[in-house]
Amino acid sequence: MNILHLTQSYTAFLEKDCEVYTVTRGFSGYRDFIQHIKKTTYQILHIHTCKEETFGLYAFFARIYGVRVIITMHNPSAFSYGYILKRLCARFCISHTVCTSRYDLRMIDRYHIAKKTRRSIVYQGFTEQYAEDMSSKESARSSIYKKIGVSFTKNIRMVGTILDTDEHTGIEHLVDMAYLADMYKNLTNTIFVILARGSISTEVREQIAETKVDGICFIVEFVTNPEEYIQAFDIYVSPRTSVGDLYILIAAIHMRVSCIATKVGDTEELESYVAAPLVPIQSAKYLTEALMYVIARSKEVVSRVGVRPAVLPRKFTQDGERLALSNIYERVGKSNKR
Repeated sequence: MNILHLTQSYTAFLEKDCEVYTVTRGFSGYRDFIQHIKKTTYQILHIHTCKEETFGLYAFFARIYGVRVIITMHNPSAFSYGYILKRLCARFCISHTVCTSRYDLRMIDRYHIAKKTRRSIVYQGFTEQYAEDMSSKESARSSIYKKIGVSFTKNIRMVGTILDTDEHTGIEHLVDMAYLADMYKNLTNTIFVILARGSISTEVREQIAETKVDGICFIVEFVTNPEEYIQAFDIYVSPRTSVGDLYILIAAIHMRVSCIATKVGDTEELESYVAAPLVPIQSAKYLTEALMYVIARSKEVVSRVGVRPAVLPRKFTQDGERLALSNIYERVGKSNKR
């Protein structure tokens, strides 16, 4: 089956042998796309979107030329009124909608964006082979220490987070958590590391200075593929105030890193696998309590024999993702022959 993958933001999640068409915005982009699908016979156009991307006109042009369209909504998706309207307009051009979290699935049903028979959930799987290829704990930590310009002893506890570029990171609550843990919980032998895909705001830097946690809270900006450093962390904290950290949490759990997360839409399905009950959003106090709970629990686990971290089921792996997508391709391909 000849499948063309169309994307602008998410080529990183595609297999190396996939045929990928990268979108160029504007009239020329539509013209070039039409010329491309006219030259090659495709059975399926698989559109990969993020946040408010829809690529509705690309789906429309594909249907004109007899190509079935599948759209995958990669986490996070932003359900603004404009996005919902565009998706409703493109509804009849799309044969199947793939959601990567139950939160997205609920929103799709709430706004009738797709029929229940034409939508499904396929998690963005994390491959264990990828984890094996990543840096070891020691080398990952060494790389982080080089970036922050400080080195610590091997027995230091590293609490880390990966900061995205949107406004829902909740990073200010993590800084307050570091302050509360240091000031009121007498937390010792622990540092907090913030790996940012972009730059850190002046407000966050000022907050770190004002709370006087600059000796234990460190920032690394403009980190390419920060997921590669997850193994450096003893505990991963996701303080987000909205959806968007599901894939990182899945990756961290696969690599046996204890996770703390806020109770936002897409983390609820991981509550059985994170190290502490999901935390209310915008609450440094509850983040601190969760941190102390995980630290105390990890000491108990270490002292017991035969205790293993929670293992995610197959649906959260890349093999599970491949199988689910293959089944969808087969169903959509068959409907194209009718």
